[in-house]
Amino acid sequence: RPQNRASMANIGVLSLMVVVDGERIEVSVHAGTSALELKSYLAAHSGLKVDNAELLYGSFVHRGKKLDDGSSLSGAGVRNRDKLMISHLPGVKDSLVAIDAIRSETDAYAARLRDGNIVHHEELTRQMLKLDSIDISDLHEGPREVVRQLRKAELARIEAMEQA
Repeated sequence: RPQNRASMANIGVLSLMVVVDGERIEVSVHAGTSALELKSYLAAHSGLKVDNAELLYGSFVHRGKKLDDGSSLSGAGVRNRDKLMISHLPGVKDSLVAIDAIRSETDAYAARLRDGNIVHHEELTRQMLKLDSIDISDLHEGPREVVRQLRKAELARIEAMEQA
């Protein structure tokens, strides 16, 4: 017997809207499902290539937060009736990989600052220039906004480090 969305949420099932290149797919999965398991499910049912999919959550991914493959949906804050977006456009993946690499480098600078070491202004400026050099001109509006928000968040973090 079909269950309504409210009762599904009560038994640990999430009813989600997944947007894949403008196509909307409704799925119901257990709240403990990992992002990778959801990608695998969608790949089997929609023809996506799991290796190239980036799962982002939020209302049309406006939050700009990437879900790690090993994260459970509920553990990452995904709630019943949330919208998720999968993009398998190479430019999006390249942009996200570049931002992740810059974030890792910036984490190292933050660790140096916490340890009382000096981080030169030029090093942080270089990080900002790397973020600015990520080309998003070929991306569609939705993915472009996601990448823009991720860059903006990382720029704000670097600027805060400069103030310290």
